[in-house]
Amino acid sequence: MTTTVSVTIDDPVEQLVARAKRLRHKGEERRAFQVLREACQLDEWRSRPHVLLGSWLLDAGQLDEAHQRLRHARWLCARAGSAGRAHAIDTLLGGRRAA
Repeated sequence: MTTTVSVTIDDPVEQLVARAKRLRHKGEERRAFQVLREACQLDEWRSRPHVLLGSWLLDAGQLDEAHQRLRHARWLCARAGSAGRAHAIDTLLGGRRAA
């Protein structure tokens, strides 16, 4: 038995993130990437969509853009004083530090 939970999200960035997750789950990875890029553009100061997009791009083998997104997210986290998140992103980057 599968239970579906519907949640109303007022935050447009989180709406796009949720949409991207649904698209990826349906196998529409390319469109999911496009939607996450929209989320990144909508709020360039929020690390979450950059981390998610970077991680998915790593999985897809698109390393250049993945590293770019993750380095930006790491910078945002470090700037916000979130050392733990910055360290987690370093792990995704394979120990590479942001320039």
